[in-house]
Amino acid sequence: MTDQEKNEVLAGFAGFSRGVASGWLAPAVEGKAWGPVALPDFMHSLDALNKWCFQKVRDEFGEEGWARVFKALSDSFLSLNPFGKKMAEACAEAILSLIGEDDG
Repeated sequence: MTDQEKNEVLAGFAGFSRGVASGWLAPAVEGKAWGPVALPDFMHSLDALNKWCFQKVRDEFGEEGWARVFKALSDSFLSLNPFGKKMAEACAEAILSLIGEDDG
């Protein structure tokens, strides 16, 4: 799966949807609907993951799921990650594995 495909899977998990002709639509936040938006770069941005995905991981997978994501974050920070992935990519891969969309 390419990074773009992974990013689109993460976008779906975060609640984004494809508009008919207008690109991606962000999920409504606090009852306020958003128009077409540029898709965040979930694979390379901890800010995007924090804003759109981390709380959903906690809500849907509980502390065990969050622990897996946090371990990926801390391992990559401490350079213990065997693949040498950057922190955002390591977290994104952990989320993909939780939702069953990982490559392995």
